[in-house]
Order: sequence, then structure tokens, then C-alpha cells
Amino acid sequence: MAEQNLSPQAAATAGAMQAMGPGEAGDWVFTCDNRAWCTIIGHDGLAEPNRVVAHGTRSLALRLWVNPQGQVARLEFIPDEQVTDQPVAGIDCSSSFELAMPRLRGRAVTMPFSRGELAGTDLAAVVTHLRSGRVLAAVNPQTGALRLRLPWIGFADAMEQVRQRQRAIGRWLRRVRPDQREVQLRAITPVIVSGVPPVTAEQMDWCASGIDAADLHAFDLGPVGQLWQHTCTGDARNASVSRFFIHLGDGTEAQAFAQRGEMGLTVSDDGFFWPNRAPVLRLPGEMGQTTAQHGWFWPNARVEADFGVIRSVSYGMQGREDCGISAVWGWTGQEWVVVEQRIMTLCRGLAVSDWPVSWRRLSRSARAGSGE
Repeated sequence: MAEQNLSPQAAATAGAMQAMGPGEAGDWVFTCDNRAWCTIIGHDGLAEPNRVVAHGTRSLALRLWVNPQGQVARLEFIPDEQVTDQPVAGIDCSSSFELAMPRLRGRAVTMPFSRGELAGTDLAAVVTHLRSGRVLAAVNPQTGALRLRLPWIGFADAMEQVRQRQRAIGRWLRRVRPDQREVQLRAITPVIVSGVPPVTAEQMDWCASGIDAADLHAFDLGPVGQLWQHTCTGDARNASVSRFFIHLGDGTEAQAFAQRGEMGLTVSDDGFFWPNRAPVLRLPGEMGQTTAQHGWFWPNARVEADFGVIRSVSYGMQGREDCGISAVWGWTGQEWVVVEQRIMTLCRGLAVSDWPVSWRRLSRSARAGSGE
């Protein structure tokens, strides 16, 4: 096997890359990030999609954060599509419901019919109950009737797979020692597009819907040069796609940026440097890899100049904005770094901010001046 010939560092990197991919078990989907923090999200009925459910009930998603030591640090209830798309008359969103599980010293564990967290002994009790493989549901505290369905099938298996992934990421952290220090992001300044742009008509021919100057936006990156964004009409899944170009400056900062290989052709074999052309920007990927395999097209991309970031979301299904891949890059003043990546494989009504994180670089916002 090819993997048997890999160095310990290369083998650890390959194992970590696989460990950071999405996984599924029972009612649960999960992802681990580069710090070995993992997110487990559950939806009722994933393990048994054909199960008959009672009328007048709805489900809530569960999201759990597992720290690198394998302990559940947080547990949150999240309204999913059964709540947001199919409201039930008679269920008061401000009410609390009892979880149908053993009481804690005679006290019931309660949960809201909305977004909310459990902590302390309540959190520990729910995790213990889920590990036991018993049904988790919420009932009306007055009548005992089932009102809210929750995920529960396969939780112990999901936790075991998460622990295996954390061990793989731990080996990578120990052997490779990747740079995961907090980065300070720099704001970039919008530039008025006028005159003849450095992005040529030939370069903009990648867009099948034609060339329109209104689809060009420019931003000042300081000594490095300018960032140019060309936006094109997308497809049924994604409304737009963008390609980014760099109009390099003529100083040492621009040359250093070009030498790092984050663009297309900028330095020829004989070392000749072209400061006056605008090569395609090749944004870095997680694990330090480039993104050339993606064709340099970024779905639904937007530049948040004040914060110094580029955001892109590629939705996974036509007509849905609740699954796919989200990526954020930050500008440090010298290079672009991957700040965050999220992935959600199931379209179940969750917003991008609720998707599991598969990569996170601590950063200090250019505008707010505080880390995430």
C-alpha cells in the first residue's frame, strides 16, 4: 500500500485530513476540526427515516461540542426544519418540556421549545442517557403526552468514532506541529473601479454570461497590490460564482506574496517578475494545500473589507441553503489564511452558523479587534 511508504509526518497528515471529514452514525452527523474539537449534530429519524411518528409532535435538533479530551463541553437544542417549516398549533414556543428520562434527585430535566443550552448536572445526565441507547423525548409536564422528538439512536457509536478521529488529529498535532497561532487580520479598502482594469477581457472570458464592468470590484491590499473580484451568474444551486485576481504592486512585499505560490503564473522559469498583470488568486486550503483543484471559482463569495475576509458558501442542493460547505479566508497583510471551514451533509433546516466546523484558525478581527 502507498500509505506504508509515507513518512510518519505524512501519514499523520493523511490521517488527520480523513479525520476532519464528515461522518454519520445513527441519528447523528459529526465533524472534527484541526484543534481536535468535534461537533455532533443529531436529527430525529435519520436512523429510521420510514418510522411513523405521532401527529402533533415536532423534533428539535441537538448539537454537542466535544473537547479534545473526549468530554461533552456543551449541549444545545436547535430548531430544525420540523419546527421552522411546520409550526404546530398548541405548542407554546415559550414553554419548557420535561425530558422523559430519570429525574435528578426528584427534579425533572427540562428543555425549551426553542434554541437553548443545558449545563452542569443536566447536561451530564442527558449525555449519560444518550450513551445508554435509550429513547430521548420531551413530554408535556401536565399530561405526560409526547410533544417533542429528539435524536438518540447511535449516540455511543458516534462518540466512539469522534474519539478515533480525535486520536488521529492528536497524532498529527504532535508529529507535524502545525502553526495554529492566532492571526491578526487586516482591513482592506474598496477601490472605485474606473478606467482600464488590470483584469483583461481574456481573463474574464471564463464567465459564460458575458462581461460586465458592474461585476468587477476592487480592493486595496496595501503594498502587495490590489484584489479584484469578478462575479458571474451561477447555477441552480448557487446564485453566483466569483474569481479573484491579484494586481501586484512593484515592491518586495508583492514579490514575496507571488513567490509563496498563492496565485497562478507570476514568476517565470528565468525569474522574471510580472508586476503589471493580474494573475488568478489561488486561495489556500485547509492543511496548507492549495485550491487549484476547485478551478478557482468561489460560489456566493463576498468580500467583507472592514473585517479583511472573503466568505464563500457552496450550497449542496438546489433550492436549499441549509447544507453545503462554507469557507472563510482572512487577510493578514502578507497572505491569505483559512480562518474557518464548515460542512453540513444533510439539508435539515440549519443555518450556516450552525454547521459543524471542520477547520478553525483563531483570528483577531480587523474591525472588532477581538478573537473568535
